[in-house]
Amino acid sequence: MAVFVNACIVDICDVYQKVQQGYIDKTHLDMRMHMLKLGTMKAPVAKMIWLHWQKIFMPDFVAWFEAEMYGDKLPDDQAGEYSKFSMSNLKRD
Repeated sequence: MAVFVNACIVDICDVYQKVQQGYIDKTHLDMRMHMLKLGTMKAPVAKMIWLHWQKIFMPDFVAWFEAEMYGDKLPDDQAGEYSKFSMSNLKRD
């Protein structure tokens, strides 16, 4: 799931930038966001991945994404809430 969420976030950022630059219509972005809002980005592992990777994105995209997806900026200290979820499903005994 982590790889899928990473791919979705990168895709959304790319489409967001293309809309901002006027290269594509906003409907492409709206459709992608609608699908992710249905549940994918609400999962604890998806929030953890977002909180981990959001630092590499432009502040305007981060603010827009969090407002669209979560209704507001996610608190920085919320990362601890998701720390129990590992980004890897591999375990060694």
